[in-house]
Amino acid sequence: MDRPEPDLSLCTVLPANAQLGLFDLFLQTLAAHAEPVAFEVVAVHGGPGPALAPLAQRHERLRLLEARGRGGSSVGLKNQAMRQACGRYLALVDYDVHFQADALAGLVHHLDETPEVGLAGPTVLDAYGEIEPTGREMPTWGSLLRRQACGLAPAGEPAWIGGGLVVIRREAFEEAGGLDEGCRPPFDEMEYSLRLAGLGWHLSVLSEARVVHARPERYHPELTPTWPLPAILGHTGRLLWKKWRHRLRRPSPVAG
Repeated sequence: MDRPEPDLSLCTVLPANAQLGLFDLFLQTLAAHAEPVAFEVVAVHGGPGPALAPLAQRHERLRLLEARGRGGSSVGLKNQAMRQACGRYLALVDYDVHFQADALAGLVHHLDETPEVGLAGPTVLDAYGEIEPTGREMPTWGSLLRRQACGLAPAGEPAWIGGGLVVIRREAFEEAGGLDEGCRPPFDEMEYSLRLAGLGWHLSVLSEARVVHARPERYHPELTPTWPLPAILGHTGRLLWKKWRHRLRRPSPVAG
């Protein structure tokens, strides 16, 4: 009997040094809390493949893809996973996320009920129970030069969504294409949110849907300290140019 098309494809990247114990817990909490959502997991891995074989045997909804080429960027590997996904919705998810009850069902239901939303996210908690920003405001030149990549968005629609789990409507993905592989995280998520908004899609955070980022370090909104200043300036200029161009494209409000 053929398996029905999944509601949700969870796309993740497993680097060569991935902690497979955390990924196994990811799969276990997913299986425990996904119902009634039909799902698949598409994981692109940088090796070694034999170490992953027992996981594939235990979790029938897991599809393992070998990373194409050597030294591919994490953004390119996310695109590889999404292009192979079959679900109505595509989730970009970190392999160390743990799912709480009804989180995925809530997100899928929310997107089913709001066809104008192209990108959605949950509330993400760190391993200490503190909230990691999901819906965020766009950075400025000053905040990026201080290596602060984000801040919580004020009430209303966020300017961009990022973090351990974001869900993309397939129609939005097909219209916008994949992530910009010229951007390093988290600029890839910033740019993608801008691109979707420019195409008329809305962004939404479902606060009652909750997942836990199980990584041991606390969240902090700073860019990697080893990034050289020219790299930050280059990504900043590229992002803020797209942000400015998107604002120009917005229609002016009609006077009543």
